[in-house]
Amino acid sequence: MSFDISDEIKQLTTGCKKGFSCLEGIKENLCNVEYCVNEATLFIRRLNEKSCSYQVAFGKVFICNCPIRIELYNKFNV
Repeated sequence: MSFDISDEIKQLTTGCKKGFSCLEGIKENLCNVEYCVNEATLFIRRLNEKSCSYQVAFGKVFICNCPIRIELYNKFNV
């Protein structure tokens, strides 16, 4: 399964280190969303300790600021 995300959202995601593999439905590169606030802030469970330019530590939890990840969650509930 692949996901259709607008070019505008893709252009906002310039720091992707995973080659946009999430758009091809490769879930092993997709952190799990614990919960979402206002359709804009994703609290996630990280997949591993590898750094991601869109993850921000907030105490013991992590926030994902990736425009594509936010769109995938809001649009496709992934």
